[in-house]
Amino acid sequence: MICLSANTAMKDSFYKKRILLLFGSPHHVGSTFRLVMQFLDQFEDHTYLLEQYNLFEMDLLPCTDCGNCQHGLCCLNHIDYYEEIIEAIQRADLIVLASPVYCGGFPAPVKAMMDRAQQFYVNKFAGRARTFPQRKKGILLMTGGNCGEKLQEYLSIPTKMFFDCINTEYCGKAIIGNLDNKLSFEADFSHIFDKISDI
Repeated sequence: MICLSANTAMKDSFYKKRILLLFGSPHHVGSTFRLVMQFLDQFEDHTYLLEQYNLFEMDLLPCTDCGNCQHGLCCLNHIDYYEEIIEAIQRADLIVLASPVYCGGFPAPVKAMMDRAQQFYVNKFAGRARTFPQRKKGILLMTGGNCGEKLQEYLSIPTKMFFDCINTEYCGKAIIGNLDNKLSFEADFSHIFDKISDI
């Protein structure tokens, strides 16, 4: 079991895959945590390095459309922990965005992190050097109450846009709903592993 309160690499650097977990739940051991653990259990032992960031503990500032990214990267990066996230994305092979569903969307710390990625999109089309030249893969893991098919497709849209900003291929989602009425669940990740098996 991993502890999601620390922003640390959990395994030694000689492991094959580098997985970055962007964890967006305020509950260290809740439904989202259990979904993450089910996903990680699909990997063989000693085959990955896991680096994790608990977004609720990072006090990330929201994008204010200040326009500074028209001339470079966001002026807020050095004020909060966003520079650490940038460096972690650069190291990663697979990015796992894990979050509960809040009011049909993402919790505020997750949304702030995603919105700030717009700076990389702006830089790309301004012709400046890309922050993430290496193509990566990413997945979405979410848990919630009423998560019907339409809502799941809706949640995929900002996820794909976020991943596009950081040069990451969206490789699928596992969204577990109806958790207001049940405590246990088993997620199917086969469709995801079909797309990430080559990392």
